Parts: sequence; structure tokens; C-alpha cells
Amino acid sequence: MISEEICPAEPWQVRETRLDPDLLAQTESVFALPNGYLGLRGNLDEGEPYGIPGTYLNSFFEERPLPYPEGGYGYPEQGQTVVNVIDGKLIRRLVSFTQRSVAAVVYEVEAVDRQVRVTVQSGLEAGEEQVKVSDDPRVAAALEHPLEAVEQDAEQHGAVLLHRTRRSGLLMAAGMDHIVEARGDHQEETDVGADRARPPVGAQQAPRAR
Repeated sequence: MISEEICPAEPWQVRETRLDPDLLAQTESVFALPNGYLGLRGNLDEGEPYGIPGTYLNSFFEERPLPYPEGGYGYPEQGQTVVNVIDGKLIRRLVSFTQRSVAAVVYEVEAVDRQVRVTVQSGLEAGEEQVKVSDDPRVAAALEHPLEAVEQDAEQHGAVLLHRTRRSGLLMAAGMDHIVEARGDHQEETDVGADRARPPVGAQQAPRAR
């Protein structure tokens, strides 16, 4: 249970005073960002450590059979599990309430006291391993590899991944685009595979430059 020492009761904000790795699964739920269509769990910005990573779409699910030693009237023949879709969240996140399929991320880097070479890499990733919470088939299952790659496309400032669930046949596309503001020259690349896209951005940062 999250104690008031870690998440104090305050009138206009919810904040975490320190990181407790044993409470990650709970704090990720507390700091989740949903809009009724798209939901981002409150995972750490660096990706690890995590309790249960997740990015979810309303009504996007995979089917799975529910076998029984002996059949019976009213026994369900298959179950449905909401699929963890392609993860594209990083830092300073919001989910739009007017364009509900859109999430936005702001990330700012400042060189403190010397010139440095900075590389920032965002990413889309499908097929993150999920935590198994129960052996009971009636409980939502942590499915292995529920998404199969259909198509990938590299864009000038981002990428698009297209995937389909293996049994239910639902199709989804996840895309990302970047607006980069940097003093001086910067370089953008795009590394796209079947289940991931990682376009890094590199730049020389002068002291106090952002």
C-alpha cells in the first residue's frame, strides 16, 4: 500500500516524494494518463525499472481459448484480454481530450557547464513483456506476442508501425512525429524494424543551451 509519506494528501496535486521500487506497479496506476480512448501507465521516463509497462487503446483486445476438461452449458469458450499496444511515451506527457488518439510528449535537455554532445532517442515498441498475475484462465491473461507486424514506414521526423492481433484480427497503427528545436545543427536518423522504431536526434549543446 502507498503510504502518505510517499504520496501525501494535498488539495490540488498528486505527487510522489520518493521512488520506492516495490510500489512501482501501484504508483504507475496512480499517475496513469487516460482520456477514455488512449491510456498511458505512469511508467518511469527512462523505461526501467517498471512494475507493469503499458499503453492501451479502448476496445483493442486479443482473444484466447478457454479449454475445459469437460464442457458444460454456459461455460465461456474464449476470453478477451486488452492488449498492451505499441509504447510511445517518454516524459512530460499528456493525452488529448479533443483528439483522443493523440498523446504528446515534451522533452528538454540543458547543457549545464560545458559543451556536450547530446543524443535523445524516442521510440515505438511492440510486444513488451507483460507480468503474469494469475494462473486462473478467467483472469485477464498476460498474452505472449499478441501482435504481428503488418507494415512499417520511416518518415522524415518519425515513423509508423502497423500491427494486427493474431486471433481477433484487430488492426492498429501507431505513429510518431517530432518537432526539434536546437541551437545550431542537429542530426536526425530513423531506425525502423518490425516491432520497434527508434529515431535518435543528436546535437552539440553549448553551456546553458537548451
